[in-house]
Amino acid sequence: MKVQYAYPLFLSAGLTFGHDQRLLAKEDALHACNSLADDFPGLVVFPHDPEYASQQNRYWASNQADSQPNCRLVPRTSEDVSSLISQLVHLEEGVKFAIASGGHHTAEGASNLDDGITLDLSGLDSIALAADHSFVEVGTGARWLDVYQYLGPRGLMVSGARVASVGVGGYLLGGGISIFASQYGWSGDMVEAIELVLANGTILESNETHHGRLSTALNGGGSNFGIATKFRLRTFPAQPLHMALLAFSPEQVPVLLHELTTFARNAHVDPATSVDLSIGFDGAAAQPVYVLMLTHFGPRPDESSWKPFLEIPALFRSIQQASLTEMAEMMEVNNPPGFRSHKVTFTVHNDAVILHQLAELFTLAMQNSSLQVDGYFRAGILVQPLTLPHMRYAQERGGANFLGLDDEQEPLMLLSIEFRWLLRSHDQIYTTTLDTLLRRCEAIATSGALLHPFRYINYAAAGQDAFALLRQRGHGHRLEEARMLRILYDPTGFFDRRLKSPFKI
Repeated sequence: MKVQYAYPLFLSAGLTFGHDQRLLAKEDALHACNSLADDFPGLVVFPHDPEYASQQNRYWASNQADSQPNCRLVPRTSEDVSSLISQLVHLEEGVKFAIASGGHHTAEGASNLDDGITLDLSGLDSIALAADHSFVEVGTGARWLDVYQYLGPRGLMVSGARVASVGVGGYLLGGGISIFASQYGWSGDMVEAIELVLANGTILESNETHHGRLSTALNGGGSNFGIATKFRLRTFPAQPLHMALLAFSPEQVPVLLHELTTFARNAHVDPATSVDLSIGFDGAAAQPVYVLMLTHFGPRPDESSWKPFLEIPALFRSIQQASLTEMAEMMEVNNPPGFRSHKVTFTVHNDAVILHQLAELFTLAMQNSSLQVDGYFRAGILVQPLTLPHMRYAQERGGANFLGLDDEQEPLMLLSIEFRWLLRSHDQIYTTTLDTLLRRCEAIATSGALLHPFRYINYAAAGQDAFALLRQRGHGHRLEEARMLRILYDPTGFFDRRLKSPFKI
């Protein structure tokens, strides 16, 4: 059903130019929505439609759902995407659009927008296993839990997200970090082919032999070249997944960080083990809690990798064997949807001293009484080693990606800091506090020459340069090639001009 929008004949002289521009943008977007609804009945939903509300409620962070597009496009097939984009290209130049697959990213504009159109790819959620079980084709709108539940009974696994509700498409286009990183690199390194819809409506398959340079750019380059609709993922035989959760008091932090950095340096000894550290603060506790998650893929954990952590006195300890599905569901419980969220990221060199300084800075920041304004406030830092086997996996097998880390000589530590709260009225206090904390963290790391320019696109906030590493160091050729590819596959610059995204090349 079309939507009518009434405008006054004369605009008040008191309206600002910016307000005028927004009215025009809304009018153009509404006209585009109505035109698309005429041509593609059933593929366009408006705010009064039940499916519109259903799609808006799928966002993991409630602040993503604050944005209210004039309509949402709901394709079911790659051909639907092709037809919709082919039409959208020729509609009003000022009409912006956003792309949502899983809708798990927290950055403003990453998957929704006001005064425009959201292309919702959640309907492209097919899963099909090859006859020889060597790969599985997954629609961009599938959730990783869907994939694990499909493959598990068939005795197979893939490298994917740890949290159940994360969408396939955005995760893989950002590179994707998983518990299998030291064995199989970035999850994007395990992608054999990507089906992509170009601005002119062409549907192509990008793989190692056809459009190979494009495949490299898509692995970590985001949605800068087209709309990914399907991924072909290499599978591997399922094996037991051992997990340990260990909680520590602040007194154990120095030895804990020492063992974490030691593990990162020696990851090649036991690539089947992964470790990450969460520093959590729930607003009610005076001190944060340090929770270490150990996973091992295989018959039994390597004692040399787990033992140093197990010997540290712990407040809590849980060791179990689980399936990939069970792990993802457990992580989902610890990362529930429905909260407002602001997340930032940065990377430092593998140094226990700087990690301790950052942990102390975080603890000090949490003492700010103004943060207690929202009773549901939660904060945390996630620390994940980027090991050499992880960063070099693609290059050592003759492949490549767009992350720019394959020439690193030492492991790194990837950090993300996230605040969650409930009420929109508290947005400013939490976003401002976290942005200030980020600047202080980066300043401390910079003063010790320990800040690394890599920023992981899947954790980055709007305003953070996800391609800073490629701009600041000897990777200019990668950016230049990516820009040339953009001209080759999108010669009119449609995605550069019209796609609402905080992460442009």
